[in-house]
Amino acid sequence: MPPVVTQTISEARLASHAGLAVARTGIDALGSFALVAVIARGLGAEALGAYVYAATVGALVYALGSLSVTAIVVREVARRPENVRSLASIGFQLRAFLVLPANAALIGLLALALPMTDETRAVTALLGVAVGFGFVTDLAFGLFQSTGRFEAPLGITAVYKVATIAVAVALVSSGGAIVPLAIAVVGLQAVQALLALLLVRAIVTPLDWRPRPSAWWRLGRESTPLALSSFADTISNRADVLILGLLRSVGEVGIYGAAYNLYIGAAVLVAAMQAALLPAFSRASEAALRPLWLRSASAVLVLGTLAGAVFLFGGGPLVRIFYGGALAAAAEPLRILGPVTLVFVTERLLLTTLISRGHQRAVLYALVPGGLLNLLFNAAVVPRYGYNGAAASTLASEVIVLLIAMILMWRKVPALRPRIASA
Repeated sequence: MPPVVTQTISEARLASHAGLAVARTGIDALGSFALVAVIARGLGAEALGAYVYAATVGALVYALGSLSVTAIVVREVARRPENVRSLASIGFQLRAFLVLPANAALIGLLALALPMTDETRAVTALLGVAVGFGFVTDLAFGLFQSTGRFEAPLGITAVYKVATIAVAVALVSSGGAIVPLAIAVVGLQAVQALLALLLVRAIVTPLDWRPRPSAWWRLGRESTPLALSSFADTISNRADVLILGLLRSVGEVGIYGAAYNLYIGAAVLVAAMQAALLPAFSRASEAALRPLWLRSASAVLVLGTLAGAVFLFGGGPLVRIFYGGALAAAAEPLRILGPVTLVFVTERLLLTTLISRGHQRAVLYALVPGGLLNLLFNAAVVPRYGYNGAAASTLASEVIVLLIAMILMWRKVPALRPRIASA
């Protein structure tokens, strides 16, 4: 592992980067809210359930196949900016030449093998195509962030989300169904990925597409702990939808998906600060890390508490505003998910800190138990309690991940230990 560069970033610049990252994630979350609302209001709970279930399968495949190279590339570019072309090229080559074909085959297999309606099967296959484009966009956004160009992801996301909502409203208003809508989403994802790739070439670095298998192996080996962690994390966050779809009705998947979309959007919005914090933590010396981390933790805790309180005490009105009366039942799981928001954003701060200091294997030790326990919790309670059981399972598994992450931080990052002990 290369040594940590003893370089700091000004508070004003870090605040600007964090603000842009949060703004981009906010636009992304609002766009997701709007898309789910359009589907729920225009097509109903069953169509929403098909979309959410298909997106969950795609997310699981993405987590398994992405190899989580983006976090490693971001960290190494922040430490060694002179190697940005080599690092970026290896990351894109690995995904384009190896990961993408394997994921396309896996999505097709799952679409055929899993029990689902024909409509859900078609949407699953279509959204699986979008997974491949997501590989490009994700890595491109990571490169923008690691080189301090946070405005590029913000602009790309804004264009993509506005176009997606406009097309969705037009299709639903004209009587379109969920399958044509999924086709439109895939097409817009492709445009977003192409735009991101062109901007990488224009403002970050030209890419070298000559295959370098030995370099793929090195990057893949270093990112493997994070890849396994990402897959376990996705299981922890998505097993509830998958098990609901297998054991309950697609309508219940739609109700839970409506609540979960609000929760995860807000949680990810707060956690988006990590996009700015990962390169900043990676550059920081041991002495500079502690005050930077404490200021960041204060902001994360305040925002997470506010978001969780809104869901806990205002779940009913929020659901009616976004989805109308047809999905009023989504307020119940949303109230259960309210406290999870604070737990989620806190654990993300801890895991980001571990990655930034080169302890990506420790992240694996936190997320794998959480994912396995989430599966067990859901299998035990979903058959009886449905979407409320799924929400409770998410709360229980996230608390366990947080506790493990706290222990790992204590052991792995001694620069933070005295202040943590005195808090």
